[in-house]
Amino acid sequence: SYYAKRNKNKISVPRYSKGYIFSPANKRSRNHSTRFKLNLSLRLYSIGSVGDRREMRRRTVYAWGVAILSFVVLMIVTPAIPQSQEYHDFADQREFFVAFSGIPNTLNVVSNFPFLVIGVVGLVLCYYKNYFKLCLQGELWGWTCFFIGVAAVGVGSSYYHLQPNDARLVWDRLPMTIAFTSIIAIFIIERIDEQKGTVSIIPLLLAGVISIMYWRFFDDLRPYALVQFVPCIAIPLMAILLPPMYTHSTFWLWAAG
Repeated sequence: SYYAKRNKNKISVPRYSKGYIFSPANKRSRNHSTRFKLNLSLRLYSIGSVGDRREMRRRTVYAWGVAILSFVVLMIVTPAIPQSQEYHDFADQREFFVAFSGIPNTLNVVSNFPFLVIGVVGLVLCYYKNYFKLCLQGELWGWTCFFIGVAAVGVGSSYYHLQPNDARLVWDRLPMTIAFTSIIAIFIIERIDEQKGTVSIIPLLLAGVISIMYWRFFDDLRPYALVQFVPCIAIPLMAILLPPMYTHSTFWLWAAG
């Protein structure tokens, strides 16, 4: 019959005959070769990763060294900047709500309350179902510090404007410094390296606090000016030069302006 002729003419090859591509020997050989290539790739990758980590560590040390050296040079070649007492003499010193004992510098005091509202709302949204869709744990910590600083501005600045003086000005500037330094850390986390940005949160916050304490004890605003104005330069530059993780990155430039 027709099917019998087809089977008669068909060449059958033993499944595990020598030279057959799927023989057990060839299977073992192919698996061994695959494992060898995989192990070699992993070793090369680990060597490359170690090299990259060392390079990044070296660059980090250089960056901190340059920053510290620049600060030392600035402190040597520039004169001290004392706090002018005219700073506390604001144009609008009107007092409202006199019937309720009044609020000195009412508008200056009341105008800081929105900072408290924005800070509290932002802090709640950070932890409410990840409203901001943050991808990295370091970002969450950075934004937490930022919104705490913003909320504290509402309290500290209001306290200062009730009776402006150097002692109260500390509580006005300290929260703003926390917000400034947190933003720098957030940019490092988002655009450079998460681990380095997360680790930098504490040193940057400490640098801000130390700048405030230095001004208060030595009446010298140079460290505080550095902490305040460096973010104003660094943030727009990082927003322009470094690749973003999220869309609508140009909004940073609007915020910085």
